[in-house]
Amino acid sequence: MDENQVYSECVTGNIEAHKWWHRRWVKIVGISLGFLIILSITLALVLKFVVLAPKQAETLIATSVTETVSSLPSTTSTTSMTATVSALPSSSTRTTSVTSTISLATRSSTSQPIIIISTTAIPQSTTQRLSHTTTTTTTTTTTATQLTTEPTITSTITEEIMTTAESRPLTTETTTSTTTTVQQPVNTNSKWKQNGITVAGGNGAGRQLNQLSSPEGIHIDDDDQRIYIAGWGNHRIVEWKYGANNGEIVAGSIANGNQINQFNLPTGVTLDKNNHSLIVCDYNNRRVVRWFYRTNISPQIIIPNIDCFDVKLDKNGDLYVSDVANCDVKRWTEKDPHGTIVAGGRCGNTLKQLMYPNFIFIDQEYSVYVADRDNNRVMKWIRGAQEGTVVAGGHGQGSSDNQLPHPHAVIVDQFGNVYVADHKNHRIMRWLVDANEGSVIVGGNGLGTKADQLYDPTGLSFDREGNLYVVDYHNHRVQKFDLIID
Repeated sequence: MDENQVYSECVTGNIEAHKWWHRRWVKIVGISLGFLIILSITLALVLKFVVLAPKQAETLIATSVTETVSSLPSTTSTTSMTATVSALPSSSTRTTSVTSTISLATRSSTSQPIIIISTTAIPQSTTQRLSHTTTTTTTTTTTATQLTTEPTITSTITEEIMTTAESRPLTTETTTSTTTTVQQPVNTNSKWKQNGITVAGGNGAGRQLNQLSSPEGIHIDDDDQRIYIAGWGNHRIVEWKYGANNGEIVAGSIANGNQINQFNLPTGVTLDKNNHSLIVCDYNNRRVVRWFYRTNISPQIIIPNIDCFDVKLDKNGDLYVSDVANCDVKRWTEKDPHGTIVAGGRCGNTLKQLMYPNFIFIDQEYSVYVADRDNNRVMKWIRGAQEGTVVAGGHGQGSSDNQLPHPHAVIVDQFGNVYVADHKNHRIMRWLVDANEGSVIVGGNGLGTKADQLYDPTGLSFDREGNLYVVDYHNHRVQKFDLIID
């Protein structure tokens, strides 16, 4: 082979090899470009439909339903997933906001509803304001995966609904014991009929059920229409129903004594309805006794060794007792079983002293009114005072309008006017606030047995109609004087 031929073959071989590598490189570049294009398209699809795809959500929020109710009782009961509220007449406003995002051409979706009900109730007493709030939130979330590129429509709907809700008042059954003070229709100018009606006794002194014997204290129970009378002379407490001809013995026995079921000259009596009992001053046995009525519970000595005369309860249920030997009035509470002096404390005739305090009265402001018998006056001690003020009498014994010889029972109306049993003058006197003298309202016609006469009156009380009840000691009866209605 000549030299030119060899060179020609060598060149031809190199050219063939170069063409082969060129073709291989083109294939590699083409495949790479194709892979890059596919990868780019894939990434674009992922970014568009997975990472950047719009979320579809529908949210329904109903909030802020607030009901504020005043001065009515309410009860709220709550169970799982259910809020039951006893609604009261009110006006409420509800605002519903709906925001929805809708994507078209959605091939698959997943919906997860979430419901939350929250109820908060704050109960108060019937005389206070009741605040009740109910919040209901409903949230529904929908997530959709799109396989094709389609347009997306987003819409927002806001709806406001104004409603007025009316419901009936809730009926709540409650059992409770309360002490209610009723204001009598008595005022400064009130007058009473001068002829009394005998409502208990009046058949002479004795032990029969239609008789009384030297009665002292009295308590009127308007709710049950009963009169409780302390019988000094026959050592018992008798209950007389309105209009009855006979009484019923509810405390004590047929004879006096010092046993737990006996009295010896009882004087004051008061009704403790919360404890279903009578509280009695057992004068000659020197004790205060609680008698449970209409039960088999035995009587209890609640204060021993005290020369008591009268007993009263205030509106809180605290007990007040007059002590004739120590010349004071004490208050007993559950937290103070030894008693606290609220009037007097030493025997004498100064404003800080008392002399044989017998009947007492407690007003709505916890002021204590005391019939200061041997000082011939009625004293008022406001709560926490160190000395009293004279509100009736204080001018010695006599029959003048500014005198009160040996006053007994004292009661006070809602205006602060004082009514006193003028024991020795056989009359009932009224002393207006800051007056220097009193006026006769019943009696004052000399001692006697007639309807317009009294004989050493002791106990006094009003009923809720303003009628006046007088314990006519030596006539052994209780007289009722009707209020004159103008």
